[in-house]
Amino acid sequence: KVKATFDNVPYEGSIVNMGVKNLDGSVCYILGLRKDIRKNIGKDIGDIVAVTVKQK
Repeated sequence: KVKATFDNVPYEGSIVNMGVKNLDGSVCYILGLRKDIRKNIGKDIGDIVAVTVKQK
């Protein structure tokens, strides 16, 4: 679980293990931007979003 912000709008939820490992053995994760938050911050697919992530 993580605490995050998308353009300063708070989000608490999960990151997803993509099941992919980098060459150094580290694992790739993804943090999705929910549609309701995207609409709230006025962003569309392909727009730049400022993201902060903290361990919960």
